[in-house]
Amino acid sequence: FYRGFWATTMLWGPYAGLYWNFYSLFKSLSSHFENKETPGVSGILMSSIASATISSVLTNPIDVVKLHYQVLSSVEKQTNSAIKLAIKLYKNEGVSVLFRGSMARALWIAPRTAVSWTVCM
Repeated sequence: FYRGFWATTMLWGPYAGLYWNFYSLFKSLSSHFENKETPGVSGILMSSIASATISSVLTNPIDVVKLHYQVLSSVEKQTNSAIKLAIKLYKNEGVSVLFRGSMARALWIAPRTAVSWTVCM
């Protein structure tokens, strides 16, 4: 495995779970508002954008910890776990550090997810 395998898995697993739940919710709401059994292209597109944006912002703290962990030296990694690093970040910089870059992440993830889901559905 490469160095960031487990950290990346711990990020994208929760993201995928959140995305699917929000997508299902927004897709059913879209169907309801469009008075159709299945939503149209615009409903799928908006459901995907909303789901990806919310999921990426909610999992941003995991991404911040993962990125900080990946840039630690090998000696620092031996003495720090990801949980210890998260606590250290929170104590030193407050909760805002965990959401730093969340809009950039959402702007990166949402459009590509929305396009792929809309084209594939």
